[in-house]
Amino acid sequence: MDGLVIGIDISDTYTRITLLEPEKSWMVPTVICNKKESEEWFVGEEAYGCTLAGEGVIVDKLLNLAGRSGTATIGGVKYEGAELLAKFFAKLLEYPRKEAGTASLAQVAISLEKPDGNLLKILMRCMELAGVDRSLVHVLSRTESFVYYVMSQKRDVWSNQVGMFSLENENLAYYELKAQRGLRQMTVVAERESQEESFNLNVLDTPSGARLADRILCSCGERLLQKKIFPPSF
Repeated sequence: MDGLVIGIDISDTYTRITLLEPEKSWMVPTVICNKKESEEWFVGEEAYGCTLAGEGVIVDKLLNLAGRSGTATIGGVKYEGAELLAKFFAKLLEYPRKEAGTASLAQVAISLEKPDGNLLKILMRCMELAGVDRSLVHVLSRTESFVYYVMSQKRDVWSNQVGMFSLENENLAYYELKAQRGLRQMTVVAERESQEESFNLNVLDTPSGARLADRILCSCGERLLQKKIFPPSF
């Protein structure tokens, strides 16, 4: 396949962009900043640095802003949320392009928690504004991403039940995949379940915090396993 294969997992706090070959990923805060009295745009940590130095105005929660057709005024200029998200994508794509030494794209997959029809149209428009042909862009949910990732592993990994925990913004979720074999074909079923308990990744910086996180994950795991072993009766 000619061109780069890139995956983008986006939320309002952080966005991870991954290059398939050579394999490398970058975690970038989902923020953008315009340097005062210039046309320079910065994203992620560079955007924070520019803002802290008093040299620019930062805009965050870009996915939400674009999804609700919001606007933001920077330096007296009003920008649509979709326009800012497009600029964010354009800067984001510079990471893998610089790493691989080429700007050519083969496929771009965008993963997010709950894509809907309106957000799908917005993301497609944003990528087009960022210079990416719509035919190269695929938008999918994180549950779908989970399925594709697991099914790309060796058969002994996905031939049984597979579970995964995901933590973001103190929102802990559990993903589960089951491969069901039929006489002529196999069916894969995946689901996501939000957990009542959660924690912030910052707690892992201390031994006591790490123990707390471990207890929370163990508690969730035990409860989920109990449901599988002793399903509720009605």
